[in-house]
Amino acid sequence: MLIFDKFANSKHHRSKLDIIAQILTAALEPKGKTKLMHIIMISSQQVREYLTELLGKGLLSYDEVIRAFQTTTEGNEFLRLYDKIERLGNDTEQEMNNT
Repeated sequence: MLIFDKFANSKHHRSKLDIIAQILTAALEPKGKTKLMHIIMISSQQVREYLTELLGKGLLSYDEVIRAFQTTTEGNEFLRLYDKIERLGNDTEQEMNNT
């Protein structure tokens, strides 16, 4: 996935939006809190804070039966827009490097 590839083998600092996009991408299929924490590589305190925020904004839902988080329709829309912005930024960067 592009969102994870961006940070693989990189010392690039992740912004809050980058981490949110990674969480939402990981939760396209239901995932528990610990699994998300390991996939995204953030602390348990950070994952709690992000999950609380994303639930509050309606970007994630929580299924109490299977005890897992999943990206909502609104979360998918966030990812679509995030990806579009990333592509526009990459195109602009390439154009600047070619001049």
